[in-house]
Amino acid sequence: MKLLEKLSNYVNNISIIGGNFFIILGLILIFFGVVLRYLFNFGFRWIEEITCFSFAYVAFLGASTVLKEDSHMRIDVFTNRFSKRIQNKINLVLSIVIILFLIVLTYEGVILVKVGLSAKAPASQISMALPYFAVFLGSFFMLIQAINNFFKEFVVKRRK
Repeated sequence: MKLLEKLSNYVNNISIIGGNFFIILGLILIFFGVVLRYLFNFGFRWIEEITCFSFAYVAFLGASTVLKEDSHMRIDVFTNRFSKRIQNKINLVLSIVIILFLIVLTYEGVILVKVGLSAKAPASQISMALPYFAVFLGSFFMLIQAINNFFKEFVVKRRK
């Protein structure tokens, strides 16, 4: 259990650092593109493409951090009408569904990266495996966080 928590914290740190890196990269590229376009009437198409890829990483890595901190948005108008016992059962089912979905998404991310190995981005000519890797990496990190949350919520609490 402690190993899973350590792994979860490690993955969260990577997500935060990686997300910050890709936000800064995207902002620098956007700034550079705007300066080139408005001051020199010239621009590179690859800037927009790399910026878009950067924000894909931000979204997937950020989703992992949000899942770790359990701070995603919820609409609990429906579940608040039930007793705590029923709410716990609903949360258990939803946690299992999320884990199953993330297993599928991680698997599909691997397939997407394999497909991306044979394709190049139109403007930058980088392998599409790099931006597609965001799907795999983010979903794998989210899977680790979801499993950790599941154990904290439904296994450790039950023992106490």
